[in-house]
Amino acid sequence: MQAINVQAPAYKKPFRHKHPFRSGAWLVASFIACTNTSHDGPASHDSPTILVTVDGRPITSADLALFQQTLPDHLGSLSSGQTGARDLLQSLVDRELMVLEAEELGYPEEPEVALELHDLFVESVSRRVLNGQEGIGRAAAISDQEIEQMYADEGWDRMVWLAHIVTKSDDEAKAILGRLRAGADFAELANEHSFALDALRGGDMMTFFGPGSDRPELVGATRRLSQGEFSDPVVTTDGVEVLQVLAVRAVPLREVRAQLAAELKRRKFEAKYNSYIESLEHQFGVTYEAAAVEAIVDADRGGPLPPEASDLPLVRYRDRGEEKEIGVGRVRRRLVARGFGSGSLADSADVIDAARRWVMADTLFVMAA
Repeated sequence: MQAINVQAPAYKKPFRHKHPFRSGAWLVASFIACTNTSHDGPASHDSPTILVTVDGRPITSADLALFQQTLPDHLGSLSSGQTGARDLLQSLVDRELMVLEAEELGYPEEPEVALELHDLFVESVSRRVLNGQEGIGRAAAISDQEIEQMYADEGWDRMVWLAHIVTKSDDEAKAILGRLRAGADFAELANEHSFALDALRGGDMMTFFGPGSDRPELVGATRRLSQGEFSDPVVTTDGVEVLQVLAVRAVPLREVRAQLAAELKRRKFEAKYNSYIESLEHQFGVTYEAAAVEAIVDADRGGPLPPEASDLPLVRYRDRGEEKEIGVGRVRRRLVARGFGSGSLADSADVIDAARRWVMADTLFVMAA
């Protein structure tokens, strides 16, 4: 490894500047390269070396190495060697010049750009908080005993093949269940009364269901049932269903161990995360306004959001002794951008949980930092 000094190549500015020397002049201080470069790309040291300054802003060997890591695989190979590293450095310089030009034109002061820059800052700070002293983002240790306990307690030891009769009311489902227990044929009743598409084949759902499936309510309702038995009526997104277990398949622990470990880690993270958020809410005096929460629920159900509701404070909190708030309009825009909407926020608890996780959490992390 050796350090070599290179002269800055002639650079024709593609932009006009009010101050031509502001971003047009740049200096290569030193350039680190390997005479026998490996495919790992530009070398880096414990103390990053300044390679270039652009209007007083340094670009270091660490910046260059990080930039290379973000490249897709098919471009990463082109960045190896001294020539490749020079090209990468030129790309970083070009980006810095464009940032300077944007500042000259006043882009960072535009509301949309300012909001995007703030979101990037908040995201970076949030990552540091989550992976900092609190250790929230660190992987939780999972023991074999915990895996075995979850396997036994939550029905991961089996899968069930189901048939169902989908009705429109709890009373209708109870009447059908009574006839089944009196000896009526399940397939015949499904054909006569179920409004599901599979009614013509006796309600057979044609698949196994088990833990981790997309129908956990069906798995829970048949957890203790043996082959041939019927469930009590269970409310689902389709209606009120009566289920019959057509077959049971045993699932060895080895087949689901990885899924169990992943689920346990997720639960432990959720518990630590929620506990930390609650402690920050208490620290900063966070409150959620009931009227504003209901306005979001109504809008999510398809009702109009009154213009005056957009300015209602939904969240209030204290920041260094100053009372602050976040309005309904901003919260709803953030939630819609995250995919919430069209009935996904069923009640006030859903709104508060979503606002806490996707809007307020980042604000709390920044204040905590």
